[in-house]
Amino acid sequence: MSEELKNILAQLEQMNSKMEQVGSKMEQMDSKIQQMDSKMEQMGSKMEQMDSKIQQMDSRMEQMDSRMQKMDSRMQKMDSRMDRIESRVDHMDSKMQQMNSRMDRIESRMDHMDSKVGQIAEKTDSIQLRLENEVIRDIKIIAEGHIDLSRKLDEALKGKEERELILIRLNHLEYEVGEIKKISTKPHRISSES
Repeated sequence: MSEELKNILAQLEQMNSKMEQVGSKMEQMDSKIQQMDSKMEQMGSKMEQMDSKIQQMDSRMEQMDSRMQKMDSRMQKMDSRMDRIESRVDHMDSKMQQMNSRMDRIESRMDHMDSKVGQIAEKTDSIQLRLENEVIRDIKIIAEGHIDLSRKLDEALKGKEERELILIRLNHLEYEVGEIKKISTKPHRISSES
């Protein structure tokens, strides 16, 4: 055999081993993509973590796509595997789009809630300021007026009590004067002994 044939055979063997390595890597990637597909179903609470993993997968898929384009002529046997991977990637893309729309809705709701919380905080500050500046001051004024009214009521009631006592004494004195008049208008009896 000529030296060129040996070189070609050696290169073919290297390409064959590389093809086998690529095949095993493709099988590994196929299993990893299946794992990713099942993880996508459980994504609800792990969205932020998954987002970074999906971005890594996206860059890996782009790298894989460029490699696949270079090896397309050598990899006709693996074409069916690539079709399956593409369908899974499309499936993941649609799920990613759904998740992105969900995230957009959540962000919109969060923005709306933030604005409402801000409005509530402003209203609370306004109410607290009004309480401090107006209501508490008005309560103090009313309390002071109530104290004055209570004092005046006590004074008025005290005067009324004194008038009632005076009227009672006056009635008693009138009664006693009436009794004295009765006694003084009666003829004195002169005793028969004198």
